Amino acid sequence: MSNHYRQILENLSKEFEIDKFFGQTVFKVNRAGFLYFRYSKRYSGDKYFFGAETSVISQLQNAIYTVLFVCGNENNVLVIPSDLFNEIIKDVAPSGSQWKVNIFFTGEKVELKVSGKERMDVTNYLNNTDFILSKVYFVEQKIPHKGIDYELIKKKLESKKDDREVKIELLKSRLVDYASLSEEPTKFEEVITEVFGELGFECEHIGGSGKTDVLAKSNYRSVIEAKATKRASITKVNFTRLKQHKRKHNADFVAIVAKNFDPAVIRDSEIENAVLFPVNTLTELLDINKNYPINPNLLYILFRKSGVIKNDDLEYIREEYKRWQVYKDGLYILVENLSVEKAKTCNELMGAANAKLEIEHGVSDFFSREEMEKIINFLQIEPLKIVHKKEDGYVKKLDVQNACKLLNIFLNHLRTGVG
Repeated sequence: MSNHYRQILENLSKEFEIDKFFGQTVFKVNRAGFLYFRYSKRYSGDKYFFGAETSVISQLQNAIYTVLFVCGNENNVLVIPSDLFNEIIKDVAPSGSQWKVNIFFTGEKVELKVSGKERMDVTNYLNNTDFILSKVYFVEQKIPHKGIDYELIKKKLESKKDDREVKIELLKSRLVDYASLSEEPTKFEEVITEVFGELGFECEHIGGSGKTDVLAKSNYRSVIEAKATKRASITKVNFTRLKQHKRKHNADFVAIVAKNFDPAVIRDSEIENAVLFPVNTLTELLDINKNYPINPNLLYILFRKSGVIKNDDLEYIREEYKRWQVYKDGLYILVENLSVEKAKTCNELMGAANAKLEIEHGVSDFFSREEMEKIINFLQIEPLKIVHKKEDGYVKKLDVQNACKLLNIFLNHLRTGVG
């Protein structure tokens, strides 16, 4: 679970029964209601920007749910009940796979705005968990775990084939759903192949009686067993057979993926040097991978682990993701601070970027001189020509908007390959 939500959930769990329901952001409360968490860092002027996923809201549309917009930290949480949120997004077309939600803190007032509608005063909903999450509010009801409208999502994919976020949300939905589809285990094997492919591995789905399910290859090799079950967790694993698969494919590691694992299976995996991936671990990795390029080298530490992957085991990846976000913001700040005419030195640009990053992210001296020089040199390369050396400093050849557009095109070509 995200660090942004942990304390909130711990406080709620003192009074309510809290269980994970979907990925790392949707939780079931008292087997009746649902919590959907969204997080945004603070932007200048006390602004916060969120995305509410259409795939999640479609699952919860017939349920009682609450959206918790965490504004910077756990002390600023806007708690919006489903009836109000449904009214907010009514007649509003989503942007890609999300409804964009903007929240503004102006003095003592909190306002919420979605595209095409006026700002609305939501001050009374700030940190109001006592009212929204009262025992009366959550009446007994059920929502099917397989109530995912794949056809609707596929139509979105057809209309936005390059929308990577939509593709990953669909992949996450299938991963969660097929983990319980024990009567059709091949579907779970196939989606596991796609998941590790998305995380940068060259994957081969093998399957069949007496064979490994998935072979994942990079600079190390892993045999992966996909264990679908209708139960809450896997109770038995044939580690002897998995070790045979490992020898046959000259693999370095054995990995098993399932919804969850019984304590006995976890103990055996520690003895047999196998790593256990709960499904919610993979959904979090896919969430991070939407914006941060996870790759096999980054995951090597996880594959080396014996036993189940726990929440804390992903902390180093979360930290890398945070650092990546600071780098992205720093790159924007750098281009923003460049002048079209007046040349600025590397030290001036480094100082301006570090000062703003300290205010916005709380990090000190983030960029070294060496790093700043490398970034500036990158922005000068022939395909980009965003920055130009002039006298003893640098000027920009493009404004921020066009520079960002050019960088996005350039990096997307690198990611997808140029045909």
